[in-house]
Amino acid sequence: MHCLSDRERQVVELAAQGLGDKQIAKALRVSSWTVRTYWDRLREKTGGLNRLHVVVLALDLDESHARPIDADQRERKQADLR
Repeated sequence: MHCLSDRERQVVELAAQGLGDKQIAKALRVSSWTVRTYWDRLREKTGGLNRLHVVVLALDLDESHARPIDADQRERKQADLR
């Protein structure tokens, strides 16, 4: 798994604060389409099922100092969210 870019981290942090796509776009001074592209990349990098799951996995990834989450850890986290 790839490490997150600075911009992807910003998207995750803003989403974790409760901001929606339009608010994130305004805060980052980009279009809503750009924010959606970041979400697509974040889903690919984290293996997240939805935005909440992506945020949880990305924050965990960031806390572990960009150490990739292996497939077993990802499956356990997905099971925890069900």
